[in-house]
Amino acid sequence: MLGIAAEIAKQAAGGLTKLKISKVGDTNPLNAFELPINPSTVTVKYGVEFDDTKPQGKVKVEQRFAKYGDVTVDFEIIFDGTGAYKFYTPLSTAPDDVKDQIDDFKKLCYDYDGKKHEPNVVTLSWGSTLSLDCRLTSLSLKYELFKSNGDPLRVRANVTFREHTESEDEPAIINKNSPDLSHFHSVREGDTLPLMCNRVYGNSSLYLEVAKVNGITNFRNLRPGSEILFPPIKK
Repeated sequence: MLGIAAEIAKQAAGGLTKLKISKVGDTNPLNAFELPINPSTVTVKYGVEFDDTKPQGKVKVEQRFAKYGDVTVDFEIIFDGTGAYKFYTPLSTAPDDVKDQIDDFKKLCYDYDGKKHEPNVVTLSWGSTLSLDCRLTSLSLKYELFKSNGDPLRVRANVTFREHTESEDEPAIINKNSPDLSHFHSVREGDTLPLMCNRVYGNSSLYLEVAKVNGITNFRNLRPGSEILFPPIKK
């Protein structure tokens, strides 16, 4: 594994796009964080929630889709004051000072906004890997190097951001897979039409109507990767 200085030199030589954190609604680039060294790993988690309530008289629980959970993103930020690299803190009077670096990060992502009565919503952007409006939900600081007076010289921050969705965006998200709208689904290996109807409508018996719309004669032998139209059907 490359040391910090070697990794910085490698990334600088490649002219890589840096991970950026910016306040939603603020177009001033001076108010954004552009990390001088990209994280070595980024973990993106997608949640799916199911209703596992067991009906009375049933021995086994039938999992039924409830909703999509929020997306969460985890990665590490290195705050360094050794002079190995310059941290991008445009609001800071002492950009090489680790405390100032952390304060700037917290000001953007953690601190309470008295006007909005909540922390900022920020956008994570990094090439095709990240483009997410979110809020910081966890910040863990690991102090590694210190000055003789006890001030930090290097701190590793493990951060977690959670997807933020405005209330007006919710209908569009719900309707994307709503059984009340026409939409296509790709056939997966092992799929049958009754099975797909159960996923879309929660009712496998509607397969004959879907087969008729799509001109399907063999509903048990579907070609993986093919697209099937699922129209709104009154149950």
